[in-house]
Amino acid sequence: MSKFARSVILASLLSATAQANQPVPTPDSALPSAQPVPTLNSAPMVVPAAPEISAKAHILIDYFSGQVLAEQNADERLPPASLTR
Repeated sequence: MSKFARSVILASLLSATAQANQPVPTPDSALPSAQPVPTLNSAPMVVPAAPEISAKAHILIDYFSGQVLAEQNADERLPPASLTR
């Protein structure tokens, strides 16, 4: 038997022995009490107005919902902005 096969068998036996020694939970064991789930605040959220931006056009979109949060001339065709000026 090769050294690799012996080490795999030994690791398997050790793992099986470790799992066999774990205590089995019983229904009578004391479980921690469940904490109440906090409720969401029912007060309306105050959303500030969009800031004034001195660009020709801009758009701000929520990544998760895809909702447009703020925009100015979002449909106007403009050349791409240069990032390496």
